[in-house]
Amino acid sequence: MTWMIRALAGLAALVATLALASFALPHRIEASRSIVINAQADQIFPHLDSHLAVSEWSPWIDRNPDARIRFEGPTSGVGARMSWISDDPNLGDGAQVITSITDNQWVARSVEYGDWDLATASFLLESEGGGTRVTWSFSTDAGFNPVSRWIGLVVDDWVAAELDLGLARLKRMVETGSPD
Repeated sequence: MTWMIRALAGLAALVATLALASFALPHRIEASRSIVINAQADQIFPHLDSHLAVSEWSPWIDRNPDARIRFEGPTSGVGARMSWISDDPNLGDGAQVITSITDNQWVARSVEYGDWDLATASFLLESEGGGTRVTWSFSTDAGFNPVSRWIGLVVDDWVAAELDLGLARLKRMVETGSPD
């Protein structure tokens, strides 16, 4: 019986140590990727300021084609809203609302994913050479949640491939007219 008490005490000490150590981790969780598209910003921007346009190249839409997607409010610009319901646990339920736009430069969206805290997704367009660098970023605040802070250490790895895939599809969409 003594070994059991020691094992439980050791487990409790480990959990407490991990919880305390989490407060030394960053509370800001961020991932960002960019690509240069051979087009001017005004040719790219219409693919970013509308949820319907983004759904044509976004990798997340393809994850679960059976997801029920609903578009509300204006078709583009601030206030445009997209919500989804999905049985796929990797996609889950959520909503996005366009919260800020600077024409041909910037689009920001608030993102809700089920039980997760509110996040921000954004697109930044910057002239580069004869084209435009598009940076797609994702960020959220883990707050005081120790589990979220530990998860934050791997979010960039989880999200990076999806951001890269989406940006590659956006590039093909703008340069050729088709995301595939």
